[in-house]
Amino acid sequence: MMGCMSDTAASNATGEAADPADSGGVTAEDPAARAARLAAMAQRLAPFAELSELEPQHLRLVRPDERVAAADLVGAALLQAVNTLEVLADIDPTELDADVLSQWTEGIETIRRMADAAAIGAAGHIDRTNPYKPQGFFSAKTFLQHRLQLSGVEAHRRLQAARLHDRLGDWAEAETVGAVGVAQTALMARIAANPRIPSHLLHRDSPELLHDAQTLPYTEFEANARMWEALADPDGDRTRNEQRKNARRVDLRPRPDGGYDLTGFLADTDGAEFAEILGWFTEAEWHTDWTEARHRLGADHHIVPSDLQRTEPQRRADALLANGPLRRRQHHPHQRRPTRHRQLPHRPRNLRHHHHRWHTRPIEVP
Repeated sequence: MMGCMSDTAASNATGEAADPADSGGVTAEDPAARAARLAAMAQRLAPFAELSELEPQHLRLVRPDERVAAADLVGAALLQAVNTLEVLADIDPTELDADVLSQWTEGIETIRRMADAAAIGAAGHIDRTNPYKPQGFFSAKTFLQHRLQLSGVEAHRRLQAARLHDRLGDWAEAETVGAVGVAQTALMARIAANPRIPSHLLHRDSPELLHDAQTLPYTEFEANARMWEALADPDGDRTRNEQRKNARRVDLRPRPDGGYDLTGFLADTDGAEFAEILGWFTEAEWHTDWTEARHRLGADHHIVPSDLQRTEPQRRADALLANGPLRRRQHHPHQRRPTRHRQLPHRPRNLRHHHHRWHTRPIEVP
């Protein structure tokens, strides 16, 4: 298959521009743009050449001229990609030092991103043209799920990312050369699919979001992107806040082996306020442990977390118990326990099986 490559193809593989006169009348890619892309590709794949003692041009994607059949082009590209992966599989990471291992890991991630971009491009073309409709696949998602055995979530992610590439060419180019992560692209694709976000805002601010995706850790990029979406779609943000507010809950369930599990969910504002207040009391518990350790071990001892009597989760639990509903009982041990008819919430009989809906009576504290 590789023997069908022409001299022009070989020059393309080394990054040299092909003679436009040899194109046979077919419009060729701009030589400068292709050279720049191949140079960037060779630079990103250079670590593999160094580790495998191969020349970088042996690992570049072969791009034959127009005289090579499309099937041969696909076959040659896939064959060389498989050869590259075989080179990777032959490398034993246990034999690499820290610097080379880091270089190797980063290079693998670059190839993964580029492969994902190629898969997204193919999915996008199927989504636009759907050549498999006569075969009974009435949507690209159905074809991807059946032919590639993808989950519905993964098929949807690829199609959503393909539509992002159609709208934002700079993002598509960045993923094509492996300069932006798969997760960052998936998040941005979900945001761009929001129909309430004006298109001009998306195009205006996408370069800054792309820069954040390339330079910031994922958690920071996600926070920035979510904030941008909330500002660009205030109606949707209010709806999400209302949904989170309505989903608030606190569950206290006995465990079969003893004790209780305390879980819950709070909306953004309520959760942030609760976390801040609980953090204050947890900090006070930490100072208590630190003072005790200083008296026990001496002022000259360098205190480490293992010297403290309690772990951070234990201090957090004690802070919640000391300043929560049990505080009144702890401070007033002789106070009578509340009775059901005086202070406990009352659940009507018609709500007996709906334990999450409570009707409360006024509480009178003597």
